[in-house]
Amino acid sequence: YNQTQEKKLNLVCVSYKTTDGKYKDSVWLHNDIEEHSWGELAESLSDLRDEGYIFLSWNVVAEASAFLALGLQPQNFKWICLFTEFRMLTNSHARLQYGQHYVDGKVKTLRKPKPKWMKSIEKSGGKLTHSLSQGVYKFLGEELDTEHKDEMRQLIISNPDEFSKEDKKSIMDYCDSDIKYLHPMFQKMCGWYKKLYDNKDFKKIKEEML
Repeated sequence: YNQTQEKKLNLVCVSYKTTDGKYKDSVWLHNDIEEHSWGELAESLSDLRDEGYIFLSWNVVAEASAFLALGLQPQNFKWICLFTEFRMLTNSHARLQYGQHYVDGKVKTLRKPKPKWMKSIEKSGGKLTHSLSQGVYKFLGEELDTEHKDEMRQLIISNPDEFSKEDKKSIMDYCDSDIKYLHPMFQKMCGWYKKLYDNKDFKKIKEEML
């Protein structure tokens, strides 16, 4: 989406799929309401909610804003935010906070600074911003092309009256790629929680994720 300063966002495209393989769709929305109306999309998402699906996202604030633009109340849906879970895990456990991370497009080793020498974050090799690319690398070991992601974001933000056919395809591919890693990362995160906590505490964590 773009026009973030407006009360209602201008949605450009959306991609979603269910982990059971039952539903999957990529929808172009920018100036294309005749083909896929915003109302039809809102209805499809509501149907998924009514079937009991939990919506998995990286930084739910973004998806919630898009839902509001569609006329949906995001608090009526069940969410798990992997951005939040990444922060929770790295905030509590040095084994995940430090070590190898994907920072500024490169793999760097972040080391725990000694208490007396915490003046400069650069001395530890960089810092975590808890971006999607950092999460994908930490939990799945894959390096995302962050320059390409920046290019796609800038293209979307440019908000022309019409996108070219090539740009439209690139944006849709980018949209699809953003959801590709969500469920595999969720499984890896749950694996870490199971390592770090006993079964009783893990059950509580799963409830608190929602």
